[in-house]
Amino acid sequence: RRQMLLHKAVSEKEKDEEIGLTLLECDLNPEIRDKDGWTCLALAAAAGRKRITQALLGRDDVDVNARVGEDLTPFTAAIRAGEVSTVKMLLAHPQTDVYVRATRLRSPFHIAMENGRKTRKNLLLQNDRVHRNIPNAKGNTPLHDAVESRNRHAVNYMLRYCPGLRVNSGHLKHGTPLHIAASGGDQCIVKALLGKPSVNINSQDHLGETPLHRAARWRYEGVVELLLER
Repeated sequence: RRQMLLHKAVSEKEKDEEIGLTLLECDLNPEIRDKDGWTCLALAAAAGRKRITQALLGRDDVDVNARVGEDLTPFTAAIRAGEVSTVKMLLAHPQTDVYVRATRLRSPFHIAMENGRKTRKNLLLQNDRVHRNIPNAKGNTPLHDAVESRNRHAVNYMLRYCPGLRVNSGHLKHGTPLHIAASGGDQCIVKALLGKPSVNINSQDHLGETPLHRAARWRYEGVVELLLER
């Protein structure tokens, strides 16, 4: 009964955090999971409960990287929920695994770019521990995914603010981000990628095709013109 109250107290935003903090002092095990498999730290981080998250991070009996829910951790759960304050706390904790892969082997940066919110992305960009080029289960980097989903905001954001972004990172089948953009006929994204001096317009995929080959095959005349101008 008290364990159930603890789970509710740490996760419900409208409740006073003092209740959760008091229950944590009652010799209850914070690692016992709720009915959905979530730990107290994951619940608190995803709910933006700053004081409770800080208290849990200061305990020796809490696993900072425990897998919960849809193969998330407290860190990736906070990112997905958009809780900037607890994302920042977990980023600052030395034991937080910032390279962890979540559902479909997405990295924390994949999740942040998918869910938007500039402040959260800035937090990850400013931290040297966060890798921007880790591929997911399909072999796609966050830039590949943003191009494939035609998320122009995310593409422009990464191209502008991500130092060390590998614009020519190639997936064996899908090719580089420019291959994907050319295949989709998205002139805005193609133009944005071509704006990076380091982009290789002659890179080849597993069939030996360049982005120009793909654009021509699908008869995207506007994309063909952009590539030829480069």
